[in-house]
Amino acid sequence: MAGHELIWLGPDPAGPLATLQEAFGAEAVRAVAGPAEALELLASEPGRFGVLAAGAGAVADPAGWLTEVKRLCPDLEVVLLGPAGDWQGQGLPRRLWPLCLPAQAAPQELVATAAKLRELAELRRGQASQGQVLAGRLAVARRNVEAALGLLYRTMGVGIVTVRRDGYVAFYDSEVRRLTGSAPAELSRVGDWIESLAADPAQASEVLAALEQAWSRGGGRRELSLTLAHPSGVGRTLSLSLMVLVGDQGDPRQLVLVFSDPSDRAAALEYERLLAAPTLAAYVYYPERGFARLTRAALALINQAFDLALTPAQVLGRRPEELPLPPEAARRWQELLGLAAAGQALAAPPPLGLPGRRILSHAALAPVEREVEGPGVVALLARRPELAGEEPAAMAGGLAGLALASLPTPLVLLEAVRGEGREVEDFLVAGVNPAAWRLLGRLDFFRPQMRLGELLPDPVARGRLFAEALRLTEEGGQARLEMGLRPQGSRSGSRLLSLWLGKVGDGVAVLMEDVGPQREQEQRQKLYRHVFGHMQEAIIVTDLAGLIIDWNPASERMFGYAKAEVLGQDTRRLVPPSRSQELGQYGARVLKEGNVWKGEYEFVRKDGSRGIASSVLAVLKDDEGRAYGTVGLSRDVTAERRLQENLALQSRELQEKNIALNTLLRHAEEERLRACQQVAADLAQRITQRLQQILDHVEAPEMVRDLAGLLLGDLGRRPEGALDPTDPTLALSEKELEVARLIRAGKSSEQIALLLGKSLDTIRLQRISIRKKLGLTRRDRNLANYLNKLDVI
Repeated sequence: MAGHELIWLGPDPAGPLATLQEAFGAEAVRAVAGPAEALELLASEPGRFGVLAAGAGAVADPAGWLTEVKRLCPDLEVVLLGPAGDWQGQGLPRRLWPLCLPAQAAPQELVATAAKLRELAELRRGQASQGQVLAGRLAVARRNVEAALGLLYRTMGVGIVTVRRDGYVAFYDSEVRRLTGSAPAELSRVGDWIESLAADPAQASEVLAALEQAWSRGGGRRELSLTLAHPSGVGRTLSLSLMVLVGDQGDPRQLVLVFSDPSDRAAALEYERLLAAPTLAAYVYYPERGFARLTRAALALINQAFDLALTPAQVLGRRPEELPLPPEAARRWQELLGLAAAGQALAAPPPLGLPGRRILSHAALAPVEREVEGPGVVALLARRPELAGEEPAAMAGGLAGLALASLPTPLVLLEAVRGEGREVEDFLVAGVNPAAWRLLGRLDFFRPQMRLGELLPDPVARGRLFAEALRLTEEGGQARLEMGLRPQGSRSGSRLLSLWLGKVGDGVAVLMEDVGPQREQEQRQKLYRHVFGHMQEAIIVTDLAGLIIDWNPASERMFGYAKAEVLGQDTRRLVPPSRSQELGQYGARVLKEGNVWKGEYEFVRKDGSRGIASSVLAVLKDDEGRAYGTVGLSRDVTAERRLQENLALQSRELQEKNIALNTLLRHAEEERLRACQQVAADLAQRITQRLQQILDHVEAPEMVRDLAGLLLGDLGRRPEGALDPTDPTLALSEKELEVARLIRAGKSSEQIALLLGKSLDTIRLQRISIRKKLGLTRRDRNLANYLNKLDVI
C-alpha cells in the first residue's frame, strides 16, 4: 500500500533492521547504505514510503539532508537514533524536525514508534485540510504520547496543551505562547487559563463543557473556536481541536488542546503554492545557512547560466561560494545577497553566468526575517532578454506569468525600444497585471506591443516615468518615484502613486502603489498632532480601563505632570480621593450610554494645590462603531470662579450700601418736607400777624401802607423803591433789611418799633448794626439819605 513502506538508513543490518523486517515484513522495509542513496530512492518513488529511520551517525549533515527529504516527500516521517540536535539553532523549520529516540533504545521501542507514525500518517492522508490531522479516537500507548505530540508540533506549526484527568496542565509548547499571547502557569488549572484567554465568557463555558464531555465519553474529537481577549476589544479567533489520548486498555489518560490560527495556515498554503508555480524563478536565502528554498525554474536558470546539472540537494543549505561556480561570480553573488539581507539599498546587480551566457538577472530582492533563521532575502530571477535565446515578447510573457497572475501588487514591465544607434527611443509595455490595470483606471483591454504613451496618456506622468526608466535602463540600479496621475475616465481627481523601478534585462519593472490615502492619513495625523499640541485646553485620552494613553502640553501646564509621568496611570490620581469614585462614574456612564458629559470637577495639581476644571467628556469609537476609550477636554476655571465669587461678594456689599443710601435719602426727604411745612406754617403765622396789624391800624393809612409793604416783603415781593437784597454791598440780615426799608421810607425808630412790634432799644441796636455794616462811622452821616443813594447806585 502506498505510504506504508519503511526505509532503514544505517550500517547495522543485524540490529534494528532485522527487528523492523520481522515486525512489518521484509518486503515492506528497504535498507539503504547512505543519505544520498536514500534521497535517490525517495525521488524515484516519492509516495511509496511513510517512515524513514536512520541509525546513530548515519547522516553527517542532518539539517540539509532533512530539508531535501521533506522537499521530496513532505508527508514522510523521519526517526533518528541518537541525541536530538539543536534544530532551531541550525535554522531548521519546525515542520522539518525529526523524531529522535535514544541511540540505546530497544528495537521494540523503534518498532512501536514506527507503527504509531504509520498509523498517524494514514489518518492524516484521509483529512481534507492541514488542521484535521487526528480524527476519531487515538489509541496511543502511554509511552508514545510524546511521539504523537512531537509529530503534531513539527508538522502543523500549532500550539499544543495537554491536560491531566484532574484538570491541571501537564504540558504546553512555545507555539501556545505565540498564538495566545500567554501560557498557563505551572500547576495551574486549564479552566482558569481558558477563562483568562476568552473574550466571550460564553465561549469559555462552551470549551470547559466540551472538556467535561470528552472525559465522560472517554474519546472522540471536538472542533471549537476561541476569540482571544484584547485591550482594544479586537482579538483574533483561533481554531481549537479537542482530542482524547487513551492508554493501552482504552481508558482516557490525557486531553490534548490543539490551537491554530486559520490565517497562518492560509498564508502558509499560499506561500507553498507560489513556490510550487512552474514559471516562478525564485529562491529564499539566509546568510547563516545558505539557500533555504529554491523553485524548479530558479534551479534550471542557475544550471543554464553556469552550464551545470545541480540537483536541489546540492544547492540547498549551501552558499554561492560553496557551489561549483567561478570564484569571482560566486563572491559577487554571495556579497550581493548579504547586503540585500541586511536591508541595504542596492543598485541593479550585473547579470550572472559564464562568459557569453550571463543570463541570470535578479529582477527583485526583498529582505525578510524569521524568528528562527534570522535575516534573509527573497530573490526573484529573470533571464536577460537579449541573451535568453528567445524572442523578447516571449520573455515578457514569461515574466508576466510569474508575477502578474499571483502578485497582488500592481506591476508593469517596460522593455526598451532602441533605434539604429542603440539609443532608447521609447518603451514597450511587455506586461501589466490586473492590479496595475485597475489602478491606472484603464477601461479597455491590454494589447500586445502597447507603448508607454498608450498606457499613460498623461504627458506629465509619462515624461517623468520615461526619464527615470531611461536612466535605469542605461545605468542600472533602483529608484523610487511619486507622481500624481488622473485615471482614465475618472471624475474624482488624480491619484498619488508611489513607484518602485528596478532594472530587468533591457528595461525596467515598475511596482505601483496608491499612496494617496496614506498621505492623506499622514496629513490628518500631522494636523491632529498640531492641533493637539497647540490647543489651550487640556486634552486627556484614556482607554477602556480609564488609563491615560495620551495628553497634550496644555494638560502638562494645567496639572503639572509631564506626559511620561502619567502615561498608563489612572485618571483618578488627578482628583481628590473623595471625588475619584464620582469621576469614575462619569466615565463609565459615557462609555455605556455613548453620550457626552459636561460639568465641573475639582482637581489636584502635582504640587498639591487644587483647582476647578470645566470639562467635556466623550467616547472614542473605531470605524466599526466599537468604543475603545474616552477623550476629555478640560479648562482651568479656578481664577474665573474666584472672580465670580468676589464679584458676588461685592454685589452683595453694593446692595447693602444702596439700601442704606435709599434709607438716608428717604429720611432726608422727610426732613425736607417737614422743613417746608414748618416754613409754610411760619409764613402763614407772619401773614396772619401782618393782617391783624393792618386791621388794628385801619384808621391810620400810612401805617396800613407800611404794614402792607412789610407783608409784601414777607411774600417775596419787593415794593417800589425797596432795597435790593442781592446788592453785593449789603451784608444785612433779613430783620436788618426789614428795618433798613422802613428807615429809607423815612420812619422814625418809634414808628419802626410800633410797626414791627419790637422794643425801641431793639430798633436802636439794629440801626447801629446797619451803620457798622454799611461803613457809616461818622455820626453826622444820615442813614436814610445813604440808603436812598444806594438805591440810585
